[in-house]
Amino acid sequence: MASKKRISRDGRRIQRNLAAAGKTGIKSAVLAHTASRVAARRTAAGLAALNNPARADYAELARILPEKVSALNSAAFGIALRSGDFARQIIRYSSTETAKLATVAGALSTCRNPAAVAAIQAQFATAWFFRSLSHAIALNELSMRAWGGIVAPLHQAVMVNARRLR
Repeated sequence: MASKKRISRDGRRIQRNLAAAGKTGIKSAVLAHTASRVAARRTAAGLAALNNPARADYAELARILPEKVSALNSAAFGIALRSGDFARQIIRYSSTETAKLATVAGALSTCRNPAAVAAIQAQFATAWFFRSLSHAIALNELSMRAWGGIVAPLHQAVMVNARRLR
């Protein structure tokens, strides 16, 4: 059965996940809204440059590509940082489950009747369910952190652009 320590840890993780999801969700909504405004202003600047090249804002037009590359590079770096966390979590889970399976196989080999086999299988299945639930919660926590790491540099770049383009 799940220990009180695991239940408590999972509860704290769920709280952190919900807080991170809320924070990142708000930041993502602001990003989407503000990015569309920045894109509209930059599109207007590009069309104005086509219409009247002498009055074009070449400095703003020159910023577009380097800023996008920089922001996307930072987001990719955030993904790269978190990919190791995902791999470690999955390896930890796999090795734990392999060890548990070996323990259960040993216990099953000592069973003298079908009722004992059923009892060990039921105990293993129940424990596996709680371990899997904890694993899913841990992966969700990593996903929330990764999403926050991806959104943050994009949000920052868009907000800087929005302030400059007012």
